[in-house]
Amino acid sequence: MSEKKWIGSAVMWTLLILYLLLMPGEQSSDPWWYFFPHIDKLIHTGIFTVWSFLVGMSLLDRENGKTPVVTILGLVLAIVTEVAQAFIDGRSASTLDALADMIGVLVGIVATFYVKKNLISTK
Repeated sequence: MSEKKWIGSAVMWTLLILYLLLMPGEQSSDPWWYFFPHIDKLIHTGIFTVWSFLVGMSLLDRENGKTPVVTILGLVLAIVTEVAQAFIDGRSASTLDALADMIGVLVGIVATFYVKKNLISTK
């Protein structure tokens, strides 16, 4: 996939994250999948894993050393979305959600390194 497609995918995924994490919560009842303990933490980890992988892959053709950029952007996105949730009806800020987000960022970075090293031939 070309760099522009990775960038486009990263932007679209970022917009999806913002939509999902900043929309008002359901106040009457929890979704059916909330019956699984801490499933929301797994979901947070998963969406941020995909986000950091897409952002990392969008930097594929650029010089090395971009891991701090992805990490800082991920930290900012995690904190901003959690703080913003404190001001949205039916939502609340959660330190554990932010921690799950950051774990996802780290997993995505590891996945990016793996793909770049093992699956994409470097010339």
